[in-house]
Formats: sequence, C-alpha cells, structure tokens
Amino acid sequence: MQASAASGNTYHVLQYKFVPDMETKRAPVRQAHLDYLKNLADEKKLAMGGALVEPLDSSLLIFRNISKEEVEKIAVEDPYTKGDLVAEWTVRRYMRVVGDAE
Repeated sequence: MQASAASGNTYHVLQYKFVPDMETKRAPVRQAHLDYLKNLADEKKLAMGGALVEPLDSSLLIFRNISKEEVEKIAVEDPYTKGDLVAEWTVRRYMRVVGDAE
C-alpha cells in the first residue's frame, strides 16, 4: 500500500449510494449502523465518515491503514447494506495531500 503524500498513512474512501427515501427507511437499523461505525473508529480503522445531505442520497467513509479488501468486507457487513438501504457502493484509494486527518 502506498502512503499519502502528507503522512505515512494509506486511505480508502467507501462511498454508499442510498436507496430512495433513505431518511424514512433507515430508522430500524440506524443505531446498529452507527454502533458498527463507532467500533471501527474506536479500532482506528475509520478516520471519519458521514452523509451527503440535501438530498440525503449518499455517504462517504474514509478508512486509514487498512486494505481495499478489508474495506469491501466492512461494506458487506454494514447493517445499512444488510438492510438493503445501499443501492450501490464503491471503494477507492484516496491520497490525502493537505489537512489534518490524524
């Protein structure tokens, strides 16, 4: 894995594209999804994440120092994916050049 220019870290971005009416459909699994992400953050795998809003149709999760394959596994195991709330997802390597992501 190649490190980002601004640090010795490697990053991957996981982007979810949500199903229509995500805001109303997510309630039954939202807490499980948030707990899942909090555990990944506590393990220092998830650097940051959140939804793209107005409209709420997608989200970005930025992972640090784990492989693309591990991020793909995380996507498959996410309660949102298991709950059929993610229409599609992609993982791409991200090269951080500036900013504080530590």
